[in-house]
Amino acid sequence: MSSEWQAVGLAADPTPGDPEAVRALATKLDLHATTADGGTARLRTIAAGGGGDLAMRGEYAAGYAEALRDLPDQLVRLA
Repeated sequence: MSSEWQAVGLAADPTPGDPEAVRALATKLDLHATTADGGTARLRTIAAGGGGDLAMRGEYAAGYAEALRDLPDQLVRLA
């Protein structure tokens, strides 16, 4: 059986795979990155004490702000 790759000195496709599956995965990962990126600014606002609709009040606020302090940086790396 002759291979079209023999013309360039190869016995088979050097990069086998399904381009459509790769494209679909890339689209899915881009959506997740966009979601993570979108939440970063909001989480930074909350962790900094918030304001407006994102303001936390009450005894729980300081604990949540501390727990959320590192999360935006982690989301940036994810995005």
